[in-house]
Amino acid sequence: MSSDSGGAAGEPIQYRDLLDYFSKPPASAGSGATVPGRIEGCSACVGIEYELLAVEPVTGVAVPFASEHRPGVEAAFLGLLSSPDYSPAEGPLPPTTLSRGRASINLEPGGQTEISGSPWRTLAEVDGELRAILGDLVLRARERGFVFLSHALQPVSASGEIELVPKRRYRIMAEHLEQHGGRRYRDMMTRTASVQASFDFTSEADAGRKMRLAMLAAPVVAALFANSPVEGGRESGLASVRTAIWRETDPARSGVVTCAFDGEWSWERYVEFALDVPAILVRATDGGVAPAGGRTFRQLLRDGVEGRPAEMADWELHLSTIFTEARAKRVLEVRSADAPPPGTGMALPALWTGLLYHPPSLEGALELLAPHRGELNALFDAAAREGLRGRTGGGVALAPLARELVALSSAGLAARGMGEERFLAPAAEWAAAGRSPAEELLERFRRGGVAALVEAAAVRMEE
Repeated sequence: MSSDSGGAAGEPIQYRDLLDYFSKPPASAGSGATVPGRIEGCSACVGIEYELLAVEPVTGVAVPFASEHRPGVEAAFLGLLSSPDYSPAEGPLPPTTLSRGRASINLEPGGQTEISGSPWRTLAEVDGELRAILGDLVLRARERGFVFLSHALQPVSASGEIELVPKRRYRIMAEHLEQHGGRRYRDMMTRTASVQASFDFTSEADAGRKMRLAMLAAPVVAALFANSPVEGGRESGLASVRTAIWRETDPARSGVVTCAFDGEWSWERYVEFALDVPAILVRATDGGVAPAGGRTFRQLLRDGVEGRPAEMADWELHLSTIFTEARAKRVLEVRSADAPPPGTGMALPALWTGLLYHPPSLEGALELLAPHRGELNALFDAAAREGLRGRTGGGVALAPLARELVALSSAGLAARGMGEERFLAPAAEWAAAGRSPAEELLERFRRGGVAALVEAAAVRMEE
């Protein structure tokens, strides 16, 4: 998620500006422009977002944001400022976003700690930065008596027991989603964690192919990374509760983007989709954020915002509250995976790098998955229920699709010639065995309860 800052006041925007947002400036050398999420001159960079859950050792109970009785998540987060590598991002104090070079560390609505990495040319660079930040966070947590889990769902505490991080953005989002977000919106905000990745596109057509694959592959990726089988301290009966929660969250802004499939892809069609999603946030006059009043962005563009014309800051805020399985901003973000076991987080950007940045693998994956376009909903349900063991009522099994995707990705990584296949190894093992991470975690839970789950999912310095 983003900061409370709504950005500085800007020029009024028109429909054409919404289209230009995606296509200008491109990630081209010599553009002279700084594009968030991109490196000038790099058209095939990779970024990672990795969310961690702060819990009490042994019990797995959520660590509060702040507490009179013991240091909370905020204390560990602000403890990063003892290192010269970190600085507060612009916005209200105390900060909920810190900067480390081009990377940022953010506190999510339920106190989840999100590492939003810099864009890098190689997976080794992504991994190096991720390990450095993880090490800093784990040290701060250990000093304060708690641990960070690489796990997709708070395993014990209910959403009503987790306070929202005191941030205007999150309060406004909660108020909107209470009315429109479905019965599990609060679980989505406070109890879930994922690993995501972002990728460049070089043209409108390139973005369309990548978006199409991101949507078609989403349930397969959800099954491959399924890692949230325990809820409320008990077996949930699902491989990925997180996927099930997202399936129930505000259908106007979640799920798949149908314009990736139906007819010819264009930025105009994507903009038309985004215009009709009810807005949650707009830029406030004080530079922060304010409620959008449930109006669609089409209405804001036509009628204005709080007595002024709509601006690019409003559009960027709006795009950040579209929660589809993949979404386009200046980069393409893929969002379907549970946060996986410790030490395996790089498998997600590796999988997608091999698929999206190697045209033969991209086309092969599209050919593999296109016949199952009509069964996406059934595939998502099967992924949430059984992970890689899932199959639809029509007999489509997830495990063979996952094995094929991993093989295509491995070929794509090999073609890059950087030895990056090693990052894909955990996903290759899950796919070959037909077992999602949830299965091993559930076995440990059955033997040793929540304490065993915490032991298995806790991030350690060597990760």
